[in-house]
Amino acid sequence: MKKTAALVLALLAAAPAGAVPDLPGFSAGVFQSFGTDKYRGTDVYAAASLGDFSVAPELRRYEETGLNGPRLAASLRLGWDGRWIGTGLSGGFLPRKAGYDASFLGADVAFTVSPMGEGKIRRVGGPSRGGAPVGKGLARVDFGGGALVTQHREAGTVARASSKLTQTELNAFVGASVVGVLASARLAKYAYNADMLNNALNLPSPLWSPLAGHLRYANGFADTSLNLGVELPFFPLVTPFLGATYTKYKELSVAAGGRPGDTKAYTAGLRVGLEMLALEAQFQHVAQAGPAKERNYAGLGAQLRL
Repeated sequence: MKKTAALVLALLAAAPAGAVPDLPGFSAGVFQSFGTDKYRGTDVYAAASLGDFSVAPELRRYEETGLNGPRLAASLRLGWDGRWIGTGLSGGFLPRKAGYDASFLGADVAFTVSPMGEGKIRRVGGPSRGGAPVGKGLARVDFGGGALVTQHREAGTVARASSKLTQTELNAFVGASVVGVLASARLAKYAYNADMLNNALNLPSPLWSPLAGHLRYANGFADTSLNLGVELPFFPLVTPFLGATYTKYKELSVAAGGRPGDTKAYTAGLRVGLEMLALEAQFQHVAQAGPAKERNYAGLGAQLRL
């Protein structure tokens, strides 16, 4: 999965695909987000490419009220991108803190229909900043998918036994570029190796559960998630973008709170692309069905491209 985006993915986790022409041999950046419940997130990333191969390390730090201090997540994506097809492997982990840790491993593949030219640009809706897929022209369609397996682990306490949970995400995306306008859709389905309804009280906390299209990294046990995005590069140097993400969650026991309300996340932002520097700002509003309060987040980022 991927922005794999912001992706993923997501991407891999995974961020909306951008109209970045000719991805450089090296890029590095930082993205800072903040919001409701004193949420703070920092994403530091880099990407280096040698021919068709790329490597992209990433370090994410986040904290909010109730998380028992800041959490760290380290990951790495290895990618290969040809003219018609691109593929990648990714993995990472969260070191144990306050009894909780996690690890994840994933793979993704993307295809391009009717690519033109030799310039390298990210595929529309693709899984990662780190890849350098090829394909551009007046009209282009990209599609693909991936899988991401995450294992959550939580140490036992006096009140409860230790627990493990394996979460599997299967995702598919499609994106199109028509006269410069980029539009994409990404659908993810989640499966778990436990009875979520009857064993909810014995499950580890979902402290690492990023969703494509969400700025927050702890989002609960999702069932399905649909992310839509569009970029409108109608102005010199400045590209507005919009996104919407609709997510349904697994039903838990009544004692564990029942089924969490569906969430709708709406995002609006701007990207400014200079020759060696790219800047980004965005705002996100998250509404959840039921009594849960609405949440707001904002993010600022900068990327150096060499």
